[in-house]
Amino acid sequence: MVIVLITYAFQTNVINSQQFERIGAFIYPEFNASYLITMTVGNVFHLLVIGLLFYARTQLRDAPRGIINVLLSVALLVLVWDIVFGYNSFYGVMPPYAYMYGGLFWAGALTIAMRRFDYLASYQKRFATLYNLNPSAILLLDRHGRIESANPAAHTLLKEHKLSGQPFADYLPEKKQQGWLQHYEVHFASQRKFNEYETKVLTLEQQERYVVMDADFVFIEQELHGMLLIRDI
Repeated sequence: MVIVLITYAFQTNVINSQQFERIGAFIYPEFNASYLITMTVGNVFHLLVIGLLFYARTQLRDAPRGIINVLLSVALLVLVWDIVFGYNSFYGVMPPYAYMYGGLFWAGALTIAMRRFDYLASYQKRFATLYNLNPSAILLLDRHGRIESANPAAHTLLKEHKLSGQPFADYLPEKKQQGWLQHYEVHFASQRKFNEYETKVLTLEQQERYVVMDADFVFIEQELHGMLLIRDI
């Protein structure tokens, strides 16, 4: 904000070089005060990022701390890169604004950190563990109430080995099917979760069991699904 006010007051651009020099196929900015101010302000913010990473490192343990260590190492490397290629002229040797290529280090660091520490997959594994070990039946339904996946507890409750692709309403008593489907479709359309919905389910052996259902709606691979949790009462 201060720089903007100074620029407005003096009617001059104080953060960008306006003088350029052509050498071969490249056009290089002139190393003047405006250029150096830009570099210095950028490096000050870079130091702030490094400070935040140092602080985060003291607050974390194990794998998350390992990720911070990778990012911190790359942040220091990029700072050195910026200083070397930002404050020194490499006309004719390096392309203009060579310091900007330090961003490639960041891209590489994020890729390495995610692969090395299994950052994204860890959340998927945690979800899969909770999904499979949950004692309550959990069903993933599409917009029409058709089952897309079921956890082991759901197979046990309904005494059915093959649930995927089946309409969930088929596992309700006939007189309950239409009411449940209307209830589900209304909540699906508005993406409003519902709780404590009491009904009965039918097992493969045509045994009725009283259950309570809770449902919420989540996007999976950019498609809305219903997550249905069923508790046997």
